[in-house]
Amino acid sequence: MAILFFLLAIGNFTGSSVVLTLAGYEGIIWGFSAIYVAMIQVLNELYGKRILPIVEYKAEGHLWTSREINKAS
Repeated sequence: MAILFFLLAIGNFTGSSVVLTLAGYEGIIWGFSAIYVAMIQVLNELYGKRILPIVEYKAEGHLWTSREINKAS
């Protein structure tokens, strides 16, 4: 996402419509991926199982799922 803001800054600084167009396409991709991940989290929690694939994140060498995080807190 830092690349998106970098492209937007460079595009506005230089006035390059090509760079701003590339930044726009990257922004659309980021937006769709954010919506997809949000839907995945809601559906997986709603049905209690993995409905759609998502890459889980690791913390200290352990693969944590959202259920384990909720139990720990």
